[in-house]
This record gives sequence, C-alpha cells and structure tokens, in this order.
Amino acid sequence: MGSDDNWSDAQNWSLKRPPKESDDAVITNMTHNGFVNQDVNATIKNLTINPGAELIIPDRIKLQINGDTITVDGLLKLNSNGRGYTTLSIEGSIVTLKGSGSLTMSDSFRNYVLLNGKTFINQLSSTQGIQGSGNIFGSQVALENVGVINAIGQKQPLLIFPSTMMNAGVLEGSAGLLIILLTGHCQHEKRLDRWNRAINR
Repeated sequence: MGSDDNWSDAQNWSLKRPPKESDDAVITNMTHNGFVNQDVNATIKNLTINPGAELIIPDRIKLQINGDTITVDGLLKLNSNGRGYTTLSIEGSIVTLKGSGSLTMSDSFRNYVLLNGKTFINQLSSTQGIQGSGNIFGSQVALENVGVINAIGQKQPLLIFPSTMMNAGVLEGSAGLLIILLTGHCQHEKRLDRWNRAINR
C-alpha cells in the first residue's frame, strides 16, 4: 500500500505502477479505506469500482476510458470546485455503465461526462445512479437510460446533450432542480418523475 491515496502512487496498484491505456483499473476498498484521489490525467481500458470504494476526479483532471464497460458498485465522483474542468471522457463505441453505486457530480457546471462513441447505456440501478450537476455531452451518441439520472441536491442544472435519447428508467430533477435535455429526439418509455422539469429542445 502506498503512502497516500493518490492515483500516481505506484504502491497503490497491484502491478506496482499506475494503470495504462491497455489496463483495466479496479478500485478496491483495501487501500486507504477504499479512497483513491486521481491526482494526474490518466487513460485506461475499463474501470471497476468495488463496493465501499471511491474514485474522486478533482479539478483540472481528466480520466479517459477507452473500453466498453464501467462498473460502479461504490462511488465515482467528478468533483470540480468551479475553478477548472473535471472530465470523464468515454471513448468506446458501445459503452455500458452498470452497478449498484453512483456516478456523482459536484455542484459545478464545469463537470463534464464526454461521450465520444456511438451508444452509451446507463444501467446504474441505485437510487442515486448518475446524479448532480454539470454536463453529459455526446452530440453524436445515442444515450439509453435504463437506470437513474437525477439532478438532486444541487444548485446548478444537469445538462444532457446526446444526438438521441431513449429513457426507459428514471429521469428526474428533484426539489425544483433542472435537467435540461438538448437533443434531436427523446423517447420516454416510462413517465417522468412528477418533480421533473426536463426540457426537450
């Protein structure tokens, strides 16, 4: 185990080096109480966050995922403080986000989930799912939501900008907060939550 919780600390990884773009990264709850701070930009293949583990992407840091699977049974947090951009760049052609955990974004419009493939499928099954403020941007991607996307507990809106969107899960803006949909086509197979204030433009 390394001397700190930083991604760059080679001793925090089983291969005694940080993962590279050909590696699958697994965050367990065994190191520093499961907390990993991504202190450098990184590119990996697939990502798994085990139950009880957390990966925090802070201000001015980018994580690029080139594979097709992101499994979050703990917490994946984009934590911009508003002074710089925090970016999760998803590059695979058909990518599934799944698990019982949460992808949480802090209260900042400078949090970006960039979808650069063809299809992105959200299957996060927890009540939190994808939540918070910022941007889910993929002007050429088909976004399929069969899990939860929720703008809750934040002051800033959650902006979703895919090419097309199919919602068969929960899409909501709770407590009067906004989800703003900017898309050419949005199909809802389930009714929106009664607190939703989503806008389809």
